[in-house]
Amino acid sequence: MAYRKYKIILTDLTRALISTSFFICLLFNSIAFSSPIQKQQSFDDQPIALLNWWSYVTSDVQKKLSDNKFVYSVIEYRSNEVALSKLLSSDADYDAVIVSNWVLKVLKKSNYLDNSFNKSLLQKRDYISFLKKIDDSCIPYLWSTTTFARLSSNHSTTPTTVAELLELKKKNFKIALIDDPIELMARIILDNKDLCLDKNNTKSNPLDLISQCGSTLNTLSKNLDVSDFRNSLETFLAPETAVYGWHGAVGALLPSHPNLTFVLPQSDIVLGADYVCIPKKKKYKKNLKKFVEILTSKENTQIQASELQYFSPYKNHEFPQHPKIIQLKRDVLEKIKHSDPVFLMPPNSESHEKINHWWQKIRYGKKE
Repeated sequence: MAYRKYKIILTDLTRALISTSFFICLLFNSIAFSSPIQKQQSFDDQPIALLNWWSYVTSDVQKKLSDNKFVYSVIEYRSNEVALSKLLSSDADYDAVIVSNWVLKVLKKSNYLDNSFNKSLLQKRDYISFLKKIDDSCIPYLWSTTTFARLSSNHSTTPTTVAELLELKKKNFKIALIDDPIELMARIILDNKDLCLDKNNTKSNPLDLISQCGSTLNTLSKNLDVSDFRNSLETFLAPETAVYGWHGAVGALLPSHPNLTFVLPQSDIVLGADYVCIPKKKKYKKNLKKFVEILTSKENTQIQASELQYFSPYKNHEFPQHPKIIQLKRDVLEKIKHSDPVFLMPPNSESHEKINHWWQKIRYGKKE
């Protein structure tokens, strides 16, 4: 009796275990097929984060990057100051950054950049020599010059200084200064080098000589108006117009305004360049180097320069571009054979404060 009772109990227990096991298997299979476990995105699957000027990668280059299976996100900025605040923020996390030469100078002092990441690309490419002298760790991207531009049938009204540009308002010209305090201040000081430049140190950063240009600035400020400054020129150009700023900001309008004429400044020319740099990181995405190589390739640089009308950093890089842009580049290269160009560098903190103070007054009409 005892054995039979035990046998029955064992049989019932076995049946219960079999039923439970079946239910568990059924439940597991149901979960496996109806709600698959999501695979967590790995570090290398995440998009490459690129910090860049706004509208600075053309749609054709974006397509080429996509065709090469790159997934990336672009974080845009509109001024050098904004770029620096983003880059030096404690939570900044960019895989690649496109920055101007004077921002680059600050980043190098801050030990922000990986100086070895791009060396192989730099060694096998033939860039214009003065662009490599500025920095030997980042990839030259595009470069530009500040210039005066005129849209007028009267060739005697070509300004070559900021003062001459402002005088054109008396002749019913519309004038425009591209919105940037650093470039404008450098131009004013260079226009008035006999009054402002330190004759004992001609290699001084012109932006640090603002204290010596007080009377000149006061005179010019009286003729400046808030309406003279522009972020964009698309809706601005009139039959009689004169402009000062980076040539690319004006050159993009050539297809719709073929009569635009470029004139280099009377004194030293100011050049600016953008570079593709890699921030220091503990871990790099495995396809990052290939991404930079394709982004900065000769073919894609040609596409960028053709559409945006900036200059290519490659030596002897000839390609279809607007004839006036080609001529402007030739004029620049010829001029710097005889006098060194000015590459804008960060002013010291005292000068920067004075520039901002002056800018707040003339650009935004702020009272003392």
